[in-house]
Amino acid sequence: MDLVSGMLEWSDEVLRIFELDPASFLADVADNPGGGGDGNTTGLLRALLDAGASGVLLAVFTDAALAADANRLGPGAHFEACFNLDSAVDRFPPLATPHEH
Repeated sequence: MDLVSGMLEWSDEVLRIFELDPASFLADVADNPGGGGDGNTTGLLRALLDAGASGVLLAVFTDAALAADANRLGPGAHFEACFNLDSAVDRFPPLATPHEH
């Protein structure tokens, strides 16, 4: 860590200290809601599903309609989650996938 700038650069040493596997990190940094993005791109999620990835936590995804559906059904409900069903943005097409709330 550079104490003057406050910047932490990922290096082999940082990965070793925190016992992190560099292959376990993915980020859609172009769609960061904190930086003005919508937080609803489905490209990374679609690629993970197409690759048969498992044990993956996808965060943050902004979708008020999907959150409302999940809350209405309650904990433990099984349903087909449709990401971006209400999106008017063509580059973030809807994506349906089985989901447990």
